[in-house]
Amino acid sequence: MRNIIAMSAAALLSTGAAHAATTYTNFAPFQMDAGVLTVEGFEAAVWGSGNVNGTNVQGVTYDSTENLRVISSFKRSGDNAVTSSDTSDNDNISAVFDVPVNAAGGFVSNVNVNDGDVILSAFDAGGNLLASVTAVDPGTFQFLGITSVTPIARVVFSHGLGIEGPDDFVLDEFYFGAAASNPVPVPAAALLFAPALAAFARKRRT
Repeated sequence: MRNIIAMSAAALLSTGAAHAATTYTNFAPFQMDAGVLTVEGFEAAVWGSGNVNGTNVQGVTYDSTENLRVISSFKRSGDNAVTSSDTSDNDNISAVFDVPVNAAGGFVSNVNVNDGDVILSAFDAGGNLLASVTAVDPGTFQFLGITSVTPIARVVFSHGLGIEGPDDFVLDEFYFGAAASNPVPVPAAALLFAPALAAFARKRRT
């Protein structure tokens, strides 16, 4: 019976941890949880000018269903950032990892006031949504990040509903890494049942 109880507790823990993900709107805690990170500042010569859809840098392919391009007039640091120019209200920038990671995020900003919310979504290799986090109409560069126990194969920055037009939002300083120290949240169900299971086990021993 004690073995069954232990297995039940372990199952509760593993079920919650298997898909555990944490979202961030502040860079400091993201950096603390993620550990060693790689940053893409969109400064390398490979970015060039014009349409840069499909550009692969540092093991990440950047793309958009619209026209992904470099912008130098609106950035957080350095000389460049990237933006999705569109003819509809469908701005999006995706990053696909050659090798899945456990942490990804970046700084986003709207170019104009009331251009809408910016959403970061993370997906596993099967295309399943792991987590999403939103910056509400970010007027200045705001950080969005996600860490996940399940490896992240792709992330997408996208716009909610807002004012239509090109350069609706820009992305700068994109961070990604293995997140070796990524915390594993204990499921609420396990916390609720653990004392009862332990008490039952003690009663069975007496």
